[in-house]
Amino acid sequence: MANEGVKQAYTGFVARCNDLSKGRFIMAGNAIKGLLRYLAANPSLMGYVAKCNTGVDYRKEFQAAIVGNSFKLPPSSRGVVALVTGLLYEFDRGTQNLHRFLKTFFRSDDIDQSFRMFCNSVITAYVLAFKNVLDEKEDEKSARFGEGDFVVQDIVKENVVPYITSLTELVVADERLSDETRDDYITMLEGLYYAFEIASAKMVKVVWIGLRSVMDGYRNAYSYLDGMQALMQAYALI
Repeated sequence: MANEGVKQAYTGFVARCNDLSKGRFIMAGNAIKGLLRYLAANPSLMGYVAKCNTGVDYRKEFQAAIVGNSFKLPPSSRGVVALVTGLLYEFDRGTQNLHRFLKTFFRSDDIDQSFRMFCNSVITAYVLAFKNVLDEKEDEKSARFGEGDFVVQDIVKENVVPYITSLTELVVADERLSDETRDDYITMLEGLYYAFEIASAKMVKVVWIGLRSVMDGYRNAYSYLDGMQALMQAYALI
């Protein structure tokens, strides 16, 4: 595995996948959200997710995985990481209904059994595929600036960072937030700042997706998020 930091991050990732797999369907939403937040808060792991997403059309991969009433994962580890990460984000956002998905592709009279079947096949494969991707032992630079990536221009960073700073200050000062929620928001904002620091367009994109997911529903942040989104769209980062 690339280095000790990545190894530790992967250990935490495995623990959250295990939490998801050992839980019941009724708790799946919280477990998925926790897993995605953990991923988004670990730039080292998100860099590998970004690499796996390079050149991948998620919608096409999802359609290719549907074979009759079965859901078949791609043959490559990178393909599995890209597809399953995207699928989990869809479950979290509600653009894909988990209950309907389970009843369609992992059929059982018991929804908890359907969920276990899903975890035993899809999540187990996801954990192993992620390890295979990490074990390629590519250096940090090649992972960040490989095929399909490009360096973020300084002007973009100069315009976006003030939004990140102001939003962070807002979160810190908002006494209505629980300590856990505040920490989640700050961690994600720090992750986005880090992505701009290393100037990787792919990293910015994947961390941004995670940030929007985590802060969804926090109305005080909407104007800041909309401002950042407009800038990043203007420079073709998202």
